[in-house]
Amino acid sequence: MPLAISGWKDVAASWSNVYLVKDDGDLLGFGRDDHGQLPPSGLPPIEAVAAGSEHCTALTKSGKVLAWGWGEHGNCGEPTDANGDVKGRWNEIGMDGKVEAVFAGCATSFVVTAALATHDSERG
Repeated sequence: MPLAISGWKDVAASWSNVYLVKDDGDLLGFGRDDHGQLPPSGLPPIEAVAAGSEHCTALTKSGKVLAWGWGEHGNCGEPTDANGDVKGRWNEIGMDGKVEAVFAGCATSFVVTAALATHDSERG
């Protein structure tokens, strides 16, 4: 039977990294850092995290989207070095609307925003 572990709110893993979000918003990262995958220092409190192949995306408690690590294909926003990496810092990815979730995959990042539902009573 699985053991419940208190104090953690989210976990994400890639083929080379693991990320853990504590209840207080601190983000811990373990694994490789050759592309800057490990969390940079000074991050604001994190609500959720997603692990890409060699990058990370995070949703802050204030609703902002952050990304760092291997970003050659734009998956971390604007790269900060000639190799396409975002190392030692993060990029804030501006989004329209309230961000609900972040996801990441192989050289990809995804953000889900809240949809505004409208109803046209003339058309059912």
